[in-house]
Amino acid sequence: MAAIVPRPLADAFARNISIAMHELPYPTTRLEVRLLRHERYEGDASQDWLHDVMVRATDHLRANAKA
Repeated sequence: MAAIVPRPLADAFARNISIAMHELPYPTTRLEVRLLRHERYEGDASQDWLHDVMVRATDHLRANAKA
């Protein structure tokens, strides 16, 4: 398996999983990642749970991005 992911996410994976990391052979620009969902799912318990899990799982990435 291979994936191109932001460095903070790769670092988080590497703390818990034995993975190989390699720099891309070309420059990249910073991009914004957002979680979007359709308004019809507002208040849906399963969607709210997933949103909460994703927010908690990425709190440290957002904190590091602001530093």
